[in-house]
Amino acid sequence: NFKNIINVFATTNDVVSDEERKRQLSFDSSNFVNEAKANSVFKTDGSMDLQFGGAVASGCGNWVNQQSQPTAPSCVYLIRAEERYGNGDHIFTVAEQKAAATASYLTGRSINNFTDTPRRLRLGIEVSF
Repeated sequence: NFKNIINVFATTNDVVSDEERKRQLSFDSSNFVNEAKANSVFKTDGSMDLQFGGAVASGCGNWVNQQSQPTAPSCVYLIRAEERYGNGDHIFTVAEQKAAATASYLTGRSINNFTDTPRRLRLGIEVSF
């Protein structure tokens, strides 16, 4: 073991958990749907139309979260996520949503969050004549 593993998932005794990952991605997907519906940008194929008639981020002024509280920064975040993980057309498709959610998930669950400084071992040789 060349990695100094300091944390593991209790359910898998490993640094990965497919079940936890699926659960988190499902949670993110439902949040995307709920927020899109709250702002009338949800399309029947599951995508979000973030074009706002060509205004894009300028159209975020009336954006609300799932509890109907104003959250314009969330709208801008979604637009930037679509531009980064999608094709930049401001239609946040399900595939682009999954790519953004996966990147967010891996920020806190990648291998570097389960490991520490590598172990070190020193070997010495003494030569005397």
